[in-house]
Amino acid sequence: MRNEKLGIVAGFPEFWPRVHDKFPLFFKAAQELEPIQNRIFQKQVSEPLHKILRHISKTVSNSLGALIVLVLNGYGNDAMRVARTMAAASGPPSCAAPPAKPDRAPAPIAAGALGLNG
Repeated sequence: MRNEKLGIVAGFPEFWPRVHDKFPLFFKAAQELEPIQNRIFQKQVSEPLHKILRHISKTVSNSLGALIVLVLNGYGNDAMRVARTMAAASGPPSCAAPPAKPDRAPAPIAAGALGLNG
């Protein structure tokens, strides 16, 4: 698509105001997340499990940006795919619990801590 003010753009810029006007609180909340995420991700972590959870959190955080772009451009079905993946990646809070039998862990991180041992 060609837009005289923006040059060549992907998506449907004419759809952006409609979506933004319909869900202003979502877009306000999403905008307010950025400084919070930046503060959280600036903190150093050293534990292997914390590093993994931090990486997953950064990936989900980045996916939020992709989700917003899809939603603003009217790609609701594709946005739902991203949202479902974000929810699955977040996992249940119990996945961060210490493993029940740490002596059976094959590596620095127990499989149970990642929810991998059924």
